[in-house]
Amino acid sequence: MVDELAQNARLNNALPPDNDFSAEESKAVQTQLNALAILPAQVLDTLYIAFSAKHLAALVKSLRALNRDTQRTAVSTYIQILSLLPDPKENAYLRRFLRSPRAVGLPTLVASHVVQGVAWMRPSGPGQLCTLLIHMLFWCDTQMGDDQRASVDKATREQLAAMLADLGAKPDIARLPELQRVELERLAGILNAIEHMPADYYLKSTSEHLEGQVLGQEECIVCMDDEAEMSCSQCKSVRYCSKECQMEAWKAGHKQRCWKMMDESGDDFQ
Repeated sequence: MVDELAQNARLNNALPPDNDFSAEESKAVQTQLNALAILPAQVLDTLYIAFSAKHLAALVKSLRALNRDTQRTAVSTYIQILSLLPDPKENAYLRRFLRSPRAVGLPTLVASHVVQGVAWMRPSGPGQLCTLLIHMLFWCDTQMGDDQRASVDKATREQLAAMLADLGAKPDIARLPELQRVELERLAGILNAIEHMPADYYLKSTSEHLEGQVLGQEECIVCMDDEAEMSCSQCKSVRYCSKECQMEAWKAGHKQRCWKMMDESGDDFQ
């Protein structure tokens, strides 16, 4: 199913320069995304986590190659898919990607596209786009940004804050679902905090707090033993103190979220 989504989105068959998705190609992707949206949340998260492991790097590579002026549908679609991926706290592959050098420039790129205008396509929406940007601000290294206060460049942050202020002032904003409005307000608050706190203190402290909430990074994911010298050889996202704990975790559900992460060429992600 996730391989079909990657195929429909042409992640392994790049669009020719200045050629956008056809109406048929766009419909195929949107039909699949909306079909997935009716699945139970736990099943949906499992599928999108598998997609992250297998196709996230290729998705980002494809997004970087697009020309916004001539490939607007593809830009909106790729950002839409990114916005549907589960929270990095639960999605080890998204977390790993955002922490890697491959993410350099991605937060500013996505924020720039959002500022310039991307289509709000269900099952995503403005709230999910804001959540995606929040994840990038919290999990990406602040050194990626030009002023090193955030992973998004300063001018783009200012444009984003102005856009959010304009949206918030429009009467029809009340028509958005409450959770969507909350995420718009949360991103606006985060951008304000970035500008009014010393250097990158706010994002660095938040990032450290979030990292501390991810279990199994230093301690055994099962028994919380600090002497956890084994890591999962496939996903490399959790640690164990013994084979017994590893087997217990596998039976308890790790097998449903354990994938080898692939880079944009289909090789092991490094």
